[in-house]
Amino acid sequence: MAKRLLRLGFYALIVALIALCTIGIYDSLSGARDDKVAYSNEAGVDVYRVQSDGSVYSAGNLVAVGGIKYNYKAITTTTTVTVSDSGFLNVTGGTCGINLPTAVGNAGVWYSVKHSTTNAIVVTIDPNGSETIDGAATNTSMDAANDTLGFYSDGANWKIFMRYIQ
Repeated sequence: MAKRLLRLGFYALIVALIALCTIGIYDSLSGARDDKVAYSNEAGVDVYRVQSDGSVYSAGNLVAVGGIKYNYKAITTTTTVTVSDSGFLNVTGGTCGINLPTAVGNAGVWYSVKHSTTNAIVVTIDPNGSETIDGAATNTSMDAANDTLGFYSDGANWKIFMRYIQ
């Protein structure tokens, strides 16, 4: 009797696993069922998704880095970046500034800024209002080609996590 119950339990487990493997995932964009993995933003809009056929849908300007995609934005003039620009910022223009969004309530938002011009220009990074970058009101350390600075929001201010200054 115990062997029979054990055998029935085993078969029930196999049936449950097969059922789990064949269940589709609901597609919020089309209303159809589709086997896919998706990442959506706060508004519920798919930013990217991997579909059952292996194809990748991307709704933004993303670059691949080791299989993970990050935002990329070229900066050619003084620019106010947004939370949705979190990722790589490439300074390709003349003297410019990068005005940051508020760090308050945006813990984990990050930017990696690279000075890609050969000109001796200064890139000024300016936090929002009275916020700081590692205690400073602005950062003007990027003044040579290939200078790179990475920083993130801790929910109150900006903190530098990576610095390559010539």
